Amino acid sequence: MRTLVRIKNIFTIHLPILIKGELMRRFPSLFQTMRLRPESAWLNPTDNCNMRCIMCGQWRETKTGELTLDEWKALILQLRDRGIRKIGLNGGETLLRKDIVDLIDYITAQGMDAAIITSGYLLDDAKLTALIDAGLKHVTVSIDGVGAEYEKIRRREWPRVEKAVRLVAQAYREGRLDANIGFVVMRQTLAHLDGVRALCQEVGLPLMFSLVDCTPFFFKLPENHRRVDDTNWVTAADRPLLRSLQRRLVEMKGQDHYSMVNTYGDIDYMSSYFDDPLQRKIPCTVSQLRIMINGRGEVYGGCWSMGSYGNVRQTPLPEILESKKFRKAHHAMFYKLCPGCSCGYTTNVRYSLPLQLKDRLFNFFPFLRRRIYAKEHALP
Repeated sequence: MRTLVRIKNIFTIHLPILIKGELMRRFPSLFQTMRLRPESAWLNPTDNCNMRCIMCGQWRETKTGELTLDEWKALILQLRDRGIRKIGLNGGETLLRKDIVDLIDYITAQGMDAAIITSGYLLDDAKLTALIDAGLKHVTVSIDGVGAEYEKIRRREWPRVEKAVRLVAQAYREGRLDANIGFVVMRQTLAHLDGVRALCQEVGLPLMFSLVDCTPFFFKLPENHRRVDDTNWVTAADRPLLRSLQRRLVEMKGQDHYSMVNTYGDIDYMSSYFDDPLQRKIPCTVSQLRIMINGRGEVYGGCWSMGSYGNVRQTPLPEILESKKFRKAHHAMFYKLCPGCSCGYTTNVRYSLPLQLKDRLFNFFPFLRRRIYAKEHALP
């Protein structure tokens, strides 16, 4: 049954997006005619956070004036009426909202799927059960190491988070929800994979890695620019460690394909990204397929780094999305007339024909995978 659903999705969802994206990339005059429509929304119920992560600025100030539950509900209805069926809840720390269960329950009642990204620090058995009962479909627990490695990055107690990971893993094994562990690749975590991988194998959760960013508003820190002396950025001097990380990721996926959400193409992309974060040759499809809204109701379209295009408290969401300002920005996002970032890059890899062909080669010809972590990693 799952195989049939995957085949159906390939022909009814993924292939049309891939074809449209390639046509718009090659023929920019077709952009307005073939414009992609958002299919998901990522919302920050709160931009506040109780963690102290070294790569993030969300926790450095307390935000006030965030949308009330009723305002979020009104926004959910507007998203539903735009055809959005998938809602992701991020932050900040999503679970800081005391009414988060009510919000997820409302999302589910509208026929939409809800997912959250959380540190897990506030997640206990009662909270997880309430979230699942409300209809939560997916949880990503973000960790960047285990034990002391974790505490150095996130600066919170590891045993508490480990307990949350095991609760989520149990619910995952029981088929009560989908889940994975999230891992940020940056200078300080290049040597942390082995511990995270061991934990994933022990509890039975797949790994999903992301790449550290410098441009979204929550990572825009003075010490996090792309320079040789940066705190978080992977520089040329770090390349031996990066190649070692890529090798171990390739081995992990080769031993168990479903142990990792990411593709071989995603692993390969790391080297290109840290050389050139903009990657202008790869259209930003993800910016076309999602809407992002922060805790105060600012609408960022599909990309945090391009700034806000309006606030839902002053202007209905449909008016913002159809405004001249947003449509112009939407065009700029797709063609990478932007600062460049890694947010949602896996979607861009999926809907890039050259990168998809490369990924197919990695899948069908294992001997090519060593190119991913070789000094000259790119395929001819």
